[in-house]
Amino acid sequence: MSKEIRESIELIKKVVNTDVSIAMKNEDLLLYTENMYKIFPIFAQEYPILFKKLITHDDISMLEPMLKSLDDVQEGKNQKEITTNLSEQIAEKYLYPTMGRPQLPPEEPPNKK
Repeated sequence: MSKEIRESIELIKKVVNTDVSIAMKNEDLLLYTENMYKIFPIFAQEYPILFKKLITHDDISMLEPMLKSLDDVQEGKNQKEITTNLSEQIAEKYLYPTMGRPQLPPEEPPNKK
C-alpha cells in the first residue's frame, strides 16, 4: 500500500514542479488547484490533506518516516516499538525545538538489602 502512495506522491511532485504548473499557479491559483484535482482525482479524494500539502508545497518531511512505520507494522514488526520511534522523531522535529526536551528524573540506585 505505501509503495503505491509513494509512487503517486512522486508523480504529483513531478507534475506540480513542471514549468507549466508553476506558471499556472502563479497566474491563477484557483485554476491550478482545479487542474490538479482533475489530474489526480482518486488520490485527492482518498488523501485530501496530503494532496493539498503536495500541491501547495507544504512540508511533508515526516511523511516518509510515517510510511516506513506503516510498512513495518504491515510486516508484523513490534507496533509499540514502531510507535515509540515515530513519536520520538516527531517530537525531535516539532516539539523539542519549541518546548525543549523534558527533564528526566535522575535514576535512583537499586535498594540494597
